[in-house]
Amino acid sequence: MRVKGGLVTLIYCKALVLSNGEKTGRTTGDIVNLQSVDAVRIADLAQYGHIAWSGPFQIILAFVSLYQLVGWQAFMGVAVMVISLPINTMIAKYSKKLQRQLMKTKDVRTRAMNEILNNIKSIKLYGWEKAFSEKVLDARNNHELRMLRRIGIVQSMSNFFWVAVPFLVAFATFATFVATSSRALTSEIIFPAISLFQLLSFPMSVFSNIINSIIEAVVSVARLEDFLAGEELDPTAREVISPDQDPQGEPMTGDVVVTIKGGEFRWLKDSPESILQDIDLTVKKGELLAVIGRVGDGKSSLLSALLGEMTRSDGRVTIRGDVAYFSQTSWILSATVKDNIVFGHRFDPVFYDQVLDACALRSDLAVLPQGHMTEVGEKGVSLSGGQKARIALARACYARADIYLLDDPLSAVDAHVGRHIFDKVIGPHGLLKNKARIFCTNAVNFLPQTDQIIMLRRGIILERGTYDDAMSNSSSEFYKLITGLGKQTAKSEDDDSGASSPTITENIPEDDDAIESEDDSLEKHNQIRRLSTATMRRASSVSLRQAKRDALRDLRESAKPKEHSEKGTVKREVYRKYISAASGTGVVLFLTFMAVGQASSIISNYVLRFWARQNSKAGTSTQISLYLTAYGVAGITSALLSVGSMAVLKLLCALRSSKKLHDDSFAALMKSPLSFFELTPTGRILNLFSRDIFVIDEVLQQAIGSFVRTIVVVLGTMVVLAIGGPAVLLVFIPLGYIYRMVMRYYLATSRELKRLDAISRSPIFSFFGETLAGLPVIRGFGQSRRFIANNEARIDRNMACYMPAMTINRWLAVRLEFLGTCLMFSTAVVSVTALTVSNSVDAGLVGLMMTYTISVTGVLNWLVRSASEVEQNIVSVERVLSYADLPSEAPAEIPDKKPPASWPEHGSIEFDKFCMRYRPELDLCLREVSVKIDGGERVGVVGRTGAGKSSLTLGLFRILEATKGKILIDGVDISTIGLRDLRSIISIIPQDPQLFEGSIKTNIDPTNTYSDADVWQALSQAYLKEHVMTKMGGTLDAEVTEGGGNLSSGQRQLICFARALLRRTKILVLDEATSSIDLETDEAVQQILRGPDFKGVTTITIAHRINTIMDSDKVLVMSEGRVSEYDTPEKLLENPNSVFYSLVNEAGLGGK
Repeated sequence: MRVKGGLVTLIYCKALVLSNGEKTGRTTGDIVNLQSVDAVRIADLAQYGHIAWSGPFQIILAFVSLYQLVGWQAFMGVAVMVISLPINTMIAKYSKKLQRQLMKTKDVRTRAMNEILNNIKSIKLYGWEKAFSEKVLDARNNHELRMLRRIGIVQSMSNFFWVAVPFLVAFATFATFVATSSRALTSEIIFPAISLFQLLSFPMSVFSNIINSIIEAVVSVARLEDFLAGEELDPTAREVISPDQDPQGEPMTGDVVVTIKGGEFRWLKDSPESILQDIDLTVKKGELLAVIGRVGDGKSSLLSALLGEMTRSDGRVTIRGDVAYFSQTSWILSATVKDNIVFGHRFDPVFYDQVLDACALRSDLAVLPQGHMTEVGEKGVSLSGGQKARIALARACYARADIYLLDDPLSAVDAHVGRHIFDKVIGPHGLLKNKARIFCTNAVNFLPQTDQIIMLRRGIILERGTYDDAMSNSSSEFYKLITGLGKQTAKSEDDDSGASSPTITENIPEDDDAIESEDDSLEKHNQIRRLSTATMRRASSVSLRQAKRDALRDLRESAKPKEHSEKGTVKREVYRKYISAASGTGVVLFLTFMAVGQASSIISNYVLRFWARQNSKAGTSTQISLYLTAYGVAGITSALLSVGSMAVLKLLCALRSSKKLHDDSFAALMKSPLSFFELTPTGRILNLFSRDIFVIDEVLQQAIGSFVRTIVVVLGTMVVLAIGGPAVLLVFIPLGYIYRMVMRYYLATSRELKRLDAISRSPIFSFFGETLAGLPVIRGFGQSRRFIANNEARIDRNMACYMPAMTINRWLAVRLEFLGTCLMFSTAVVSVTALTVSNSVDAGLVGLMMTYTISVTGVLNWLVRSASEVEQNIVSVERVLSYADLPSEAPAEIPDKKPPASWPEHGSIEFDKFCMRYRPELDLCLREVSVKIDGGERVGVVGRTGAGKSSLTLGLFRILEATKGKILIDGVDISTIGLRDLRSIISIIPQDPQLFEGSIKTNIDPTNTYSDADVWQALSQAYLKEHVMTKMGGTLDAEVTEGGGNLSSGQRQLICFARALLRRTKILVLDEATSSIDLETDEAVQQILRGPDFKGVTTITIAHRINTIMDSDKVLVMSEGRVSEYDTPEKLLENPNSVFYSLVNEAGLGGK
């Protein structure tokens, strides 16, 4: 148990310090496999591995006793064992090789599963379920299961030698004895020898499993060693010192808090090209530095270099003070809003309220079910993109750091909220005005209020200076960029000519619910300023000695939805479905082989009994050839059938059943609605498709085989005892009743403990996945130790369920040993009595009875344990079957309702009294929406947070089904056709681009529908061709790492844009699609959208930045799930009381 907990903790701790180069080569799925499979294999070996040394000890004792019984002939048995060792060594080496290959195939499947779960929204929106399902099923059925079959065959060969060796030892010993000894082979020699051979058979039979476990563990140790020896982040990449000290340790002499001198950085240590070169940078306390540049020029990389996330190949980086980091992709914990903001610091209600107001979160908290105590779900699934961004920004603000690294914090929020956040948080009068702020942005309209600006171009600082310097030099790149923005803004303003437009004003009235008054802000701010910032920061740190205790308390009090668990006995239906999924022929063969094999074993012992009786009468060994041949045939037949039964069980039954269970549950998972993935933690699903599938593949069939074998042995023993002394069966009645009571109590307890273990394991995987996704944020905030404590709390909770499941075995052993002793005593009494009073009972029969009775104690022990193992592990089947019954979306295709191949010809969309809700128990999110969009129209959708903008998209793609009303596309009711038919004719460019591990080609065209020339053309139009040609090897097979980690956020959005260009559908949805793209590229993209490539395409643009939809044909204004306004921008701006007018006003746009 300690080994397992220690390894899982070690893997987690190592993951927290992995370098980016090392992380690039390992996906989340790979590392999860180390926890779910490799750590468990090593822990199991630690538990059962003692047999590896105790087994040889038992064998030595058995041979010593044999030597005393039969003499030097016992050494012939030793010779048989010695001969078998090199054969098994060869098999073990080959098995080890196969195990390595198996773990690689498991990694591939787990990686593909993790990718699907992390990108399920994109997969469903694009209708790519089939393509990605085939990826997983190929890894599973064509590689993993094939490898398991090969391993099963090799293990069967190994098992034959281990099972046959005890018999061959007995055969060699007896054959040598009768050939060389003058003594007769009588019952006095045979049955004590058989007992000793049975003593040999236990370690020998278990050795097969132990050897396999050792091989598996050795492979797992090698994998863990490779992971733990992986490259870590360079602690010398930056020098972090106290805010009161300079780099030489002397008292601080100036206000400089960030310094880079001659910096050269790269992501991979061995990379030939640097990402950033010749970086010289100085930032003072209270200074606001803006970093601008095009997509892929290195803005985010510069912040990563300051965080120590990149490899520094030259220069020096000095950070004076604590750092808070806002990442471009908002990372949200599966916790409450409050926990996400406070983030482990001491709760200060006054400062907390001020942060909420500054980050415009008050109105959002008002509509959440439990306010700031609302659980936001995994990845903040219950929040909008803007809400996640503001919570992440609030987290940074609340940290009271000295230095703030802000990576494009305004791109995900509405324009008026962005203005508020800049004024109240980032800008010269904001909450962070006395802090050093490095602010990467594409929002050039905020540059006049910055202290200095640097412009990056291909990893070097192209220009630097103040805004005034830039505007005074018309030949500078600064000037061209800023005036380019002016032209863009002017164009959108000129489009409004003739309309009564609001004038641009600097002081825009704000929403009272969302933003506090200036006087209140100043009053609160002054209260904070009276306190020493450093003192407040020290006071806010949670004692790490309390962190683990606090984490355990939080786990107990968590309001998150718990994983469903069945209660009581596993239903017979679970067993029935598991067996029915297997081969009927295989089941019959397995049972037949097992029964006939046991009968052969009994026959071989009866042969010895009759031979011993003949020898006793003759006084010497008689009919040697006849009896040896009969004994040998029966023994070898028993070994062959025993091994054959296990091979049939694995190859024909277990793996076939496992394949069906996996495929059915995976198919049901892929058909599940998006709401299921939003409510179910990724770690829980990964746990099921890694750990539970591993149990069904490899553990359960061993438990079933052991259970059936022990039942057959017990039945065989009862037959032998019934023949020899029927009175013994009377003892079975009370002992059997007690045995049954013990067994029922044990099985019920161990089953529930196994369920608790499985359920308490899921939060470990979920938390691990969350941690891997947020590594830069966790490390940037210096929170690694707290997260380790949280992880240990989850492991401790799992161990609290795991330990009783182990210790209950000791409870069982004591009671079974007592029952076995009672049975042996009863058999001995009956046997001696029968031998005394009856002539029909001979010494051979008594010896045979006692031999079987001695062995039955261990057999009964194993019967209960194997029954428990079956019950415990069948829980994995139960859990997998629960996924096979998941609620399903509408069918992908409806054959008799397929639309024409030319549909849609125009791309017209009509919402007809459309109503929708997220879940049955919630209120409507869209109410009576009636809108007609003509084919080829460009419609902008605007509205405040929660107005229903994104809900329209979910309804259009049927991610959520209509509660009432309908949507028509070219007159076809979309609720009547298959989902794939619908989603294949709509393209979307989402706000949060999702990419997959693979190549550029597979990311743009996962279904491999288009030619390479088409893909290159799409890349060219999306302004990515140059980057692929110069930075990624110039091929469509260029690698894209997990989540698109080797591409910038802007480049990921351009990949999504290339997908839309390739698909050429008649309907295009843009969900703030250019928020992470620089203005130059944005303008070019907008030109393409307005150009001939998208002529006649119906375009729906959901906008946070009002200027992007000012030239739309029509604007749809949503408010509280209803259509508030719908007309041309000019018409709407003619009415100063319109909602659109106020939104334009708040965004600072209008005519002149």
